[in-house]
Amino acid sequence: MTTMPPNIANDGFEFDNKGSAAVSKSNGSKKVGEEEVTRFAIGTTVSAFAKLEAQSSTMSDDELMKGYIKLCPYGSQDGGEKLDEIEAIDACTILSNGNNKLGQEEVTRVAIRIAMSAFQKLEAQSSTLSDIDLMKAYINVCPYVDGAVIEAALRGLDSSKPDIKQKDVGVKDNKNNCKTSGSTGKILYSFGYIVRALLLDLPIALCFAAYLGAAWTHRLHDKYLQPQIKALEWTDERKFEETTYYKRLCNDADLSATEGKDLFLSLDATPQEACEHQLKHGMTVFPSVMQEKTASDLRDYVISRNHNLTEDESIYVIENDNRYSFALGTEEPSVARAMSEIALNERLKPALEKIMGRNPALIEMTAITVSNGAKPQYWHDDVISSGSAMQFGRAFGPSYSIFIQLQNTTKQMGATQGCPGTHYCATGNMDRFCQKKGFQIVGESGYWRVGDAMLMNMNTWHRGEAHVDPEGGDRVMLILTFVPKPQSHSESRQMSQGITFSLRWDMWGHTLYDLADAKNRMSQPWATLRALGLYKPKDAEWGLDYITSSSHRIANEDNGFREDQLEEYLESGGFPLLPKFLHGEMGEDDKWLDYYFRTVVR
Repeated sequence: MTTMPPNIANDGFEFDNKGSAAVSKSNGSKKVGEEEVTRFAIGTTVSAFAKLEAQSSTMSDDELMKGYIKLCPYGSQDGGEKLDEIEAIDACTILSNGNNKLGQEEVTRVAIRIAMSAFQKLEAQSSTLSDIDLMKAYINVCPYVDGAVIEAALRGLDSSKPDIKQKDVGVKDNKNNCKTSGSTGKILYSFGYIVRALLLDLPIALCFAAYLGAAWTHRLHDKYLQPQIKALEWTDERKFEETTYYKRLCNDADLSATEGKDLFLSLDATPQEACEHQLKHGMTVFPSVMQEKTASDLRDYVISRNHNLTEDESIYVIENDNRYSFALGTEEPSVARAMSEIALNERLKPALEKIMGRNPALIEMTAITVSNGAKPQYWHDDVISSGSAMQFGRAFGPSYSIFIQLQNTTKQMGATQGCPGTHYCATGNMDRFCQKKGFQIVGESGYWRVGDAMLMNMNTWHRGEAHVDPEGGDRVMLILTFVPKPQSHSESRQMSQGITFSLRWDMWGHTLYDLADAKNRMSQPWATLRALGLYKPKDAEWGLDYITSSSHRIANEDNGFREDQLEEYLESGGFPLLPKFLHGEMGEDDKWLDYYFRTVVR
């Protein structure tokens, strides 16, 4: 047939009276525009299927499929592949005993093979063809109806070549205009989105977040903090009801040892022997807990920090002149390495767990440096007998400190003096008989060796001696303190009173086992989340988080939360980054608690 198929002359194509087609919108450019290519493809396909559809009402299934093959051959009008498909349809008809109704599955398979073969051939050619040659190939693969229309379309494409340069300029101008317009639109859209986010979305989000934060804080205070703090208050009535050991009066006959070497364990001591030694003396020295190289690196780090400490970083110690102390963090590699060696020591770790229970909680991690000229401290214990496990074993957990020398320490350098056996003493002239019978803790060699660790019950009386050796160098000591790990859903004991709690706030919440992998377990931001009680690794256990430990101290105005310290805290600015008008006022009774609550209300 030579008649033009329906709808093919619309929108972008014109046919002259000889049947030749011309590209009206592209002006003959060799690179046919995307719009023209799309119209060619749509026009060709619609024409082919329109004719097939017009014939379908009078054709059987096999004839309809043969017609489809004739309209959309693989490559050419007389291709062998087309004949193979027609023969296949005839064979299907014969196999069905002359029934000219092909099954739906056979029709679908034939149609898919034809369409895929045609378009795959066209796709393989497209990488080496121009747009016009590609269009010609498409027309050959899917002709309109007969050869005359094919030839008219091909002639139309050929006749469009002379104006190629003029069209190239037009196409480029159009593309540049489109790009400019599109880029401007995108910039304006992005700018509008940013302005809306800053002026509308962000303020609303911040207000909503502030509301949620305030609501959560109120609920935390009313449901958890206030009841917990009330339960922790240590009153005279509770002291009477919860006494587990009498107020023992001691004298110098109660000392359990007379010289330093009695406190040193042998290298082959068992955990049971170490436990019995500790229960007897309250002081036990474990040899070679830390390697000399680690101790030396940590000592260098501590000394480098001592003279650059801020007022907030410095920790007051007894007879503070020529003494320096600050809380440590595991971001320093030598600190992390030291923690690992302590936690993995095969003698100290099992003995500590035998005394305190599995995986005790860390509540202090600090260093103390004593320089030449430091005066002797007065005799003291680190917890008070009326607020500790000595007399009230159900109300308070035991507290044990580890002192590790970071250099060989002689008596002249101020080696610690001990008064062993006094961890059971609640009253008596302790300072007098300790002054008379106490002794400096050095071994048979005359010094306390670098890396040796003394485990001390914090009820045991002791003191730091004077440093009187100008040539001896600074005496640097690492101190860790542990308490029993809180028992989930059943712990009623609190920390003993009187401890300095020399632990950086973001180090709270950790345990002995965390020290073994301090580089990872105690690094940021995980350490802060752990301290706030928000996150811990699945295989880790909770120590005492910062909020819980603070509530223990707030309840009884213990160290760090005394009334005079609140006044200093407010003078220094109070909550960081919080405007002064939002700070609460001190209450008459529960000063810290009232201050926190009134701040939240504001």
